[in-house]
Amino acid sequence: ARWEQGFGDYKLDAVWLPLFRGAQLPDVASVWSPINRATNRIIGIDPSLTPWVSAARIEEDVHGSGGGAMRLTKTGAPFDYGVTLSRTRQSQPYYQVGGTPLAPVLIGIHPFNTFVGADMETVRGGYTWRMELGYTDDVPVTLPSGEMIYTQSLDWIGAVEFFPGGKDTRINLQLVAHALQTDDTILELDEYYGVNGEIETSFGQGRWKAGMRFAAGFNVQNLYLSPELSYVGWEPQEVYVAVHYFNGDVRTPFGFHEDHSIIAVGLRSKF
Repeated sequence: ARWEQGFGDYKLDAVWLPLFRGAQLPDVASVWSPINRATNRIIGIDPSLTPWVSAARIEEDVHGSGGGAMRLTKTGAPFDYGVTLSRTRQSQPYYQVGGTPLAPVLIGIHPFNTFVGADMETVRGGYTWRMELGYTDDVPVTLPSGEMIYTQSLDWIGAVEFFPGGKDTRINLQLVAHALQTDDTILELDEYYGVNGEIETSFGQGRWKAGMRFAAGFNVQNLYLSPELSYVGWEPQEVYVAVHYFNGDVRTPFGFHEDHSIIAVGLRSKF
């Protein structure tokens, strides 16, 4: 349920989710599942601490409402900005360890998070600048003992988008920072700093497109590269070939998928 109300340059959005539905995840047998039974790994966790994963029973705890949120935004000079307050359940499950050492259980829970955020956007000299800062409470983490506790996180994103040499080339760059506010030793990374973005250009009178999506960590190795070449001269069809390369430390998302790098050839159609 959503309500929008305008007040001149201001707009208020209010959202309430009476029923909760978790994210639709790949099957546990898929290589894209956040749990890999073949390698005894859970995404984001050091695999040396999870040798029992292949024997664990997997359950999911989904019930109740999804919570609600309010957002106030303002558009106009000198910049657009917004503030957000929400109390919602995270759609992706967090796997809580349960059961016994002989019969372990991974329970996918969806705890409520309180989020407070502020963001802004401005255009200067052909450059679009964006920034967002967020504080999240009740973030689940796991101690080396297997006990789950809750902490807080601070997240910051700064981005710039521009078109060097005209409209044929677009560059989007983002700096990201994530820090969990805890002094406890936990299984997850407590700090992450990195960069991600996309470069895209067209040539051959607009019939060809080439691009590169990427992400990389600064404080840990966490690398994703995805170059793509596509032919768009058969509109609305588009034929493409793309590479998805993953590499990283064991507790990073791309380290989890480092054996899953692929070359993809495909057809997109718009209708």
